[in-house]
Amino acid sequence: MKAPLLSILVAHLASTTVAWDPSQRDCSKLLLCLTSFKWCDPNGAGCYFPDGVYPLRADSQSSAYALVMEDRNYTISWKVDATSKEYPVSVQWSLDGNNTWEMNTTDSQVTFNPYEILTSFPLSSAPNLSVAEAEYFAKRDMGNVITISQPDVKIDERSPASAANIPFDATSQFIIATDQVERFLKAQNEIGHRDEYNKWKLGVGVGVGLGVPVLIIVTALSTWVVSRKRTAKSSEPSNKPIKMSSPP
Repeated sequence: MKAPLLSILVAHLASTTVAWDPSQRDCSKLLLCLTSFKWCDPNGAGCYFPDGVYPLRADSQSSAYALVMEDRNYTISWKVDATSKEYPVSVQWSLDGNNTWEMNTTDSQVTFNPYEILTSFPLSSAPNLSVAEAEYFAKRDMGNVITISQPDVKIDERSPASAANIPFDATSQFIIATDQVERFLKAQNEIGHRDEYNKWKLGVGVGVGLGVPVLIIVTALSTWVVSRKRTAKSSEPSNKPIKMSSPP
């Protein structure tokens, strides 16, 4: 009985966790389209939080926020329209509105490690920002966002190159936490799983404990009722007339 139940639970959890995956986004109508770091489907089809990414709420189905670990490698990936594949993609992370980490690539993904990026300051794009300042700005921001764009591609050749006239996409918002925070999160997660397991085990135990005596009582009562009916029926006097034989 346990095996089918566990199989159903596992299948249900699997179906809910992969209900929506940003890597499967329909990018047919977009010139530049992120396929990761998009936590929830804007149409409400579900959410997807990869390993090392923690949602804002356990029951969230539309949260734009998530928590990522400081010293962990994440993949930021995207799809580019076939007509502009040869143009580089600019990946930018703005820390305070004025100072930005950025890189250009013709690949379809980059590795994002917050710690490695923050400890690489000062940069040419932010020559006056120290490591301490970069960490301060990044970790106090409750809505970090990474943007990708193709500045060399103009959607409308008749219009000047601007943010509204170039292929563009932005990640969902995220918060940066240290590795120590992840330990607390994992500990709490294990406690939650243990509590749920104990409740499930207790429920099954109580169910079986109550079920067996009730089954015994019902069986005994049914047997007694049937036996009583049979005894009463066999002891009833016969109303059939007695046939007398005539003398020879």
